[in-house]
Amino acid sequence: FPSHERVSLSKTGYTFTTFGVDPDCNDRDLGTINPVSVTPPSVSLSGRVTDQNGNPLADVRITNFGLTVFTNIEGFYSFSGVRYGDSYSVFAEKSGYSFSPSGSTSGTLLTDTVVNFFGTQETYSISGTVTFNGAPLSGVSVTGTGSLGTVVTNSWGFYSFSGVAYGTSHTITPSTTAYRDWE
Repeated sequence: FPSHERVSLSKTGYTFTTFGVDPDCNDRDLGTINPVSVTPPSVSLSGRVTDQNGNPLADVRITNFGLTVFTNIEGFYSFSGVRYGDSYSVFAEKSGYSFSPSGSTSGTLLTDTVVNFFGTQETYSISGTVTFNGAPLSGVSVTGTGSLGTVVTNSWGFYSFSGVAYGTSHTITPSTTAYRDWE
């Protein structure tokens, strides 16, 4: 046996610290094991959620294997307590929005990991038919509040407003000068 036996501990990303070891020691007792402290590398799992115009989206629910956080007013989120080597599967959701990437984004935490999402507000249509005594009315102006504007009914009395933002409330009012008695 040589006069010095050394054992090296290593694992990618980890720090090993031994305690009470004299590197010049001639202790030949190979049965002695000195205490070792193992420090895994610190990693983070975070990201930002913005809309299609790059504006931050607040209060987006972000889940990772049952853990939930919400984005702040600037659209940022961060999971605490994640560890090197942990698996992750991140998913974004908020009523009235669809997100890209869709579904979950997953992998293994070997470095600081950033997963950004882009939200697109869902839109809907408001449509209907204007009738008088059961007969469709064409040429009726139908005005919607807010950004809806005004549309005119077709020959079947049909009207439609498209691109109506999710979660918005509107009042629809028909008007025409062609009929005097709406009762």
